[in-house]
Amino acid sequence: RVEEAGYAISNIDSTLILVEPKIGAHRGAIRKRVSELLSVEEDAIGIKAKTPEGMGTDEAAIAHVTVLLKRAGVRKRTGRSAIK
Repeated sequence: RVEEAGYAISNIDSTLILVEPKIGAHRGAIRKRVSELLSVEEDAIGIKAKTPEGMGTDEAAIAHVTVLLKRAGVRKRTGRSAIK
């Protein structure tokens, strides 16, 4: 649907809030699979993990994900202005 609307995924930032399992050892595999599923470069995918303080249970998990979209065909900015 994103592509049909004329957009592409620029980057993904995710935070997983859970006690178990620890994802440190799995972070690379998760990034690789998300990259494959969404056709996004692995270096455009950020995954962080936190423990839940005050959530009250070790059986719950929360995921916060932010996806930045760009118009399809638009290159990344280099930081230099095109106006001289």
